[in-house]
Amino acid sequence: MQLLRTLARGTVLGCLAVATVTLVVTQSTAHPPAEPDHGLNETTFAGLWAGDEDVTNETTASERLTDTETGLSALATVTDIPLDRPPEAAEQWNRGDLREFPATDPSRSIHPADARLQNGTYVRDAYAAIFAITPSTKAHLTPVKQPLFVAANGTVLGTTDYRIDVPADNESENQSVSWHLVNNHLTTRLLVDGRVETVGGGSHTPTLSYTALDRFGQSAHTLTLEATISATLRKEVRECTDWRTPTNSSTNTTDNGNQTTTGDNETAESDSPLCTEWQVTNTTHTDSVTVRDNVDISVYTLSVSGFQTQYPNGDLGLTVYKNLPWRGYSAGTYGVNGVWRFYAARNPAWDTLVTTTGDGKAQSHSPLHPVQVHAYPVETGSTPTSRTHVRLLHAYGSRLFPPLLQPDVQLDVVDSLYTVSYGLAARVRTTNHDVSQFTVYGLVRGVNTKLASAQFSEVPFHRSNLTVTFHNSSTDTATVEISLRDATTGDPIETQEREGYVLVRGHRINTSADGTATVELNVTGSSVAARYEPGWWWRTQPAYTSDADVAYQGTSTLNLFRVLYQTGIPVGLFLLGVFLIDRITGWDLWPLWGRR
Repeated sequence: MQLLRTLARGTVLGCLAVATVTLVVTQSTAHPPAEPDHGLNETTFAGLWAGDEDVTNETTASERLTDTETGLSALATVTDIPLDRPPEAAEQWNRGDLREFPATDPSRSIHPADARLQNGTYVRDAYAAIFAITPSTKAHLTPVKQPLFVAANGTVLGTTDYRIDVPADNESENQSVSWHLVNNHLTTRLLVDGRVETVGGGSHTPTLSYTALDRFGQSAHTLTLEATISATLRKEVRECTDWRTPTNSSTNTTDNGNQTTTGDNETAESDSPLCTEWQVTNTTHTDSVTVRDNVDISVYTLSVSGFQTQYPNGDLGLTVYKNLPWRGYSAGTYGVNGVWRFYAARNPAWDTLVTTTGDGKAQSHSPLHPVQVHAYPVETGSTPTSRTHVRLLHAYGSRLFPPLLQPDVQLDVVDSLYTVSYGLAARVRTTNHDVSQFTVYGLVRGVNTKLASAQFSEVPFHRSNLTVTFHNSSTDTATVEISLRDATTGDPIETQEREGYVLVRGHRINTSADGTATVELNVTGSSVAARYEPGWWWRTQPAYTSDADVAYQGTSTLNLFRVLYQTGIPVGLFLLGVFLIDRITGWDLWPLWGRR
């Protein structure tokens, strides 16, 4: 899996030569386009087709993987490709692919196989279908919870079609009826929760934009593509109002020029009655059908706030809270990654197009293959992008059960409970304390935001000073006094009303308002070590560093000798080592002894 991530980041050619891919069972039969199109190059095109049918023959797969000339497209033929970010190529593909919709004709309706068709009197097989929403990401949070996140500003791509059922002409002895299609008209609209957002024209492939969906003060909405089809037909009825009946005799001319008359007793072909006057009646007939397609969406906007501080050694402390699952944040080459990776897959509902006419239906391979971006968790928690620069301190979030991807997508999803963080605290090794250097990245392409100082509270960070002193020692017990103060201001540090504590021999001790605490301990040795463990720096102000101290039981002279003994042995051993190295190598490391 790490190999695939590396390939997806662009280092494809160097890795393909040594790649070894474990092949899986054959995926569901699919037929994405074979060649790049719509302005995409081979690399970006190859990353759009997770869930397609992969090569399972190991020999063929090996040949393709070692063919460095085909790059990422070769890898895509044998497995699915994880992506580090939502691909812009998905939107470019969908916009271009929508133009592949076949030419329309009033005599036929072209629709995907699962379209909901509606009929009127003359308007038949009408439908509207949402082709894609850009930009958007379907987030696989749990097996059940999988919202479709969309940007606050975006576009709905759709298709709509219909046919007009013009009645057949008919004719009788004294009447003829004919039908004519005068006009047909199409209007499209985009609705948000039933309210009209955008009105389109008469295109069968509408692209309808929306703006500022976050203005409604809620995230959940229903987007509706609505189309109204109207048709006007003219019915012409011709009725005969005056007939002329031919006579039963006629005058004939013989070859010699003489005229003869055929009488009643002679057989002759009788002529049909002739209509000498017609009454024409024209009537107008109209029909209108409105069709809709709905998608439930969740508006994805990043609202970021938090705390910042400067550690006494100059490091930057940063705690970032946000309102939705996010991809992480970074400043240049270092930052924090969330648990998410991405893939793009086609919508199989568009694999087949159906053409419906008055004579029946016919199916054909669809030239349209819209793709959807998906996000899925691959880590149990957030991770720093550079451990030499960033230390992740704490993550706040919900623990969720991992989702299941559709069976034809062969990607590694996390298989245990994972944390969807809404807050990340980190310590960053940097001298630049301007939080605007950091960019927060969302799950939807283009939804990013810069951190702003106005949204971050500054927390002062001071050093602490902990001292421990023995009092009233006996053979069984000893009374120990603890003093905890601000090393910068000298103010006492009270732990009863704030997070943090002093740890003494496994016991948590709280200091009072004057920064002191007294504790009676069983005598188990000649010294007592204590350590101040402050709470998270962003929860209390001011924040403090930890500190430690050791108290030794006995007279001050004895304590002095004990300290000299404990420090003298390691110092003496160090000096002895330097002396031996100097004598052996002749480097003249130390001026305290001279060369002989």
